[in-house]
Amino acid sequence: MGCSGRSFRVIYPLCDEFPFFQHFSADQFSAKIKIALGVFQILDISSKTPYVLKVVNRPFYEPHETEVICQELKNLQTFRGVPNIVQAVGIAVSTNLYTTLNTKGQPLVLIGIVLEFCSGGSLEKVLSEHCLLQHF
Repeated sequence: MGCSGRSFRVIYPLCDEFPFFQHFSADQFSAKIKIALGVFQILDISSKTPYVLKVVNRPFYEPHETEVICQELKNLQTFRGVPNIVQAVGIAVSTNLYTTLNTKGQPLVLIGIVLEFCSGGSLEKVLSEHCLLQHF
């Protein structure tokens, strides 16, 4: 079903829908620290580089959230390289976490967006504290 269609369960888009993003295996990261609902600071095990991971399957998942994530990826592709915009590093991929079949040969699905880590907290936090102008 991917990024289109309607469902009442978590939908993981196929990775093939986003060939322009680097794929990261879900087990490549450690040290998840919650930043916000469904958003975590993670650490790449091999390079020790911090990133942000926005997951598809969030607590209190709403069916439209998969479409929102897909649109966000399209926007990130459009704004790739634009200054002052957090850049996507790639996508986190895995076999479908809810599959009941043998996972051998199953296509990889997108389970999250891997973004650059920027210290200072989330944009949501900055906006809620009304300190956006102080950062310029």
